[in-house]
Amino acid sequence: MRWSPAPRSTPDDSSPPAPWRNSPTSPPGERPIEALEPSPNGPATSVLHQLPLGGESLDAYEGTPRLVRASGEEPFDTVAEGQPAVEFPEPGEVVWCDGAGVTCRRWNWRQGRRTRLEAESRSAVFILDVLDPMTDTELHAAAEELIGHLHRFGPDVQISQRLLPRLAG
Repeated sequence: MRWSPAPRSTPDDSSPPAPWRNSPTSPPGERPIEALEPSPNGPATSVLHQLPLGGESLDAYEGTPRLVRASGEEPFDTVAEGQPAVEFPEPGEVVWCDGAGVTCRRWNWRQGRRTRLEAESRSAVFILDVLDPMTDTELHAAAEELIGHLHRFGPDVQISQRLLPRLAG
């Protein structure tokens, strides 16, 4: 397995880019996979279960997280060539957003800076994006593994879950 760059657009077959196709080591100059989230083994859960999984600071959200097709005018606060930058998704691209703009692009594969988890984060949301052929049983197994890792933060960790209904074709 090798690290590969993100596709420039979302494929027509609605398949999200697959971060698990990348190696568990990061490209030159990037943080190692273990440092992508301050959760113990969030990236490992994503790789093991082959699904996009991202953690975000819920306190940084403006309103409710929403999965939508972008108009192309929503700002995405990111890093380009090591510098803070604002990009805009392609019209029709599937993005997670809130009232201030895009929080994640390429389903849940490319996270923005504004809502990323930091060591100081105290309230988080973890989004596990699932498409066919993954079953709800497989999704629950991945979620339970992540919950097990999160409980290692201490006895005060509170967890709630919500499963969004699958949309018809």
